[in-house]
Amino acid sequence: EFYSTLNLTKSASGKDITAAFRKLALKHHPDRNPDDQVAAQKKLDEICEAFDVLSSPVHRVVYDQHGRRGLVSGVADGRGGIVKGTGIYQYGMNGNSDAIFMRVFGTDNPFQEVFQVSGEFFDPHYVEPVPVVLHKEVDCTLEEMCVGALKIVEVVIPGTGTFDVTVEIKPGWTDGTELSMSAREIAQESCPKEHYTTKCLFIMRQLPHDLFEREGDDLVHTHAIPLVDALTGSVVCIRSLEGHDLTVGVNEVVTDATTQTLPGQGMPRASDPSQRGNLIVKFKTVYPKQLNTNQRQLIKTCLLYTSD
Repeated sequence: EFYSTLNLTKSASGKDITAAFRKLALKHHPDRNPDDQVAAQKKLDEICEAFDVLSSPVHRVVYDQHGRRGLVSGVADGRGGIVKGTGIYQYGMNGNSDAIFMRVFGTDNPFQEVFQVSGEFFDPHYVEPVPVVLHKEVDCTLEEMCVGALKIVEVVIPGTGTFDVTVEIKPGWTDGTELSMSAREIAQESCPKEHYTTKCLFIMRQLPHDLFEREGDDLVHTHAIPLVDALTGSVVCIRSLEGHDLTVGVNEVVTDATTQTLPGQGMPRASDPSQRGNLIVKFKTVYPKQLNTNQRQLIKTCLLYTSD
């Protein structure tokens, strides 16, 4: 349905989707179809919804696997819940057709630009206003940056009011990732003209994690291992960011310089979430606080007289 709306196939790239949207949105814009603006607006809404879904990697994956119903209603996972990522989309959550149109073209009506004359033509001392940029930091857990999430962020547009903005955190995003939205996208019809050029820059901030540190697309976990396990071996269990358990077999004498690598168990790559970094497990030996005389003698005997 969405692919046919944009005259595309499922193999279309992101650039193909944007190009198709630009072509069709201009063709069916109500200002280009004055004889039947109602029908043109309905068609433009369909085009904008298709673009809104297919331009989002998260929504596109859900749509490809489960169709429109999976986007809106969710898909049962067989365990009393729904498949993660399904049932979270509703058209309009990222703005209406005007907001989507403006996000791509930079204006809600590109045709009027033909008839605009700059202030400089009338006033030689005219200085074009510098756009106001509002900065808003968004705290994200490592889990949210791993699997993706929707965050509701409160934004104050000067002279307009306070708005709750839905920010989609995409898998693989890192600390410092920026997302820009215009005040017109946020406030829509209530945005005054003096803030048409105002932008809100959302800056992602990764919160510290109890178990993992992040190094690019790799995750690093430092496991505290008792001395007896460091010498004799053990099985280490680590809870992943997705909530499942990973086991690491320790079959050799472990030192604080020992590491084990689990390929593909790190963070997804923002450019291609199907590719992941590694999980690197480091060890920190925990020594007993005290030993009695018998324990000291036993350890000394074992270490001094153990034969190969």
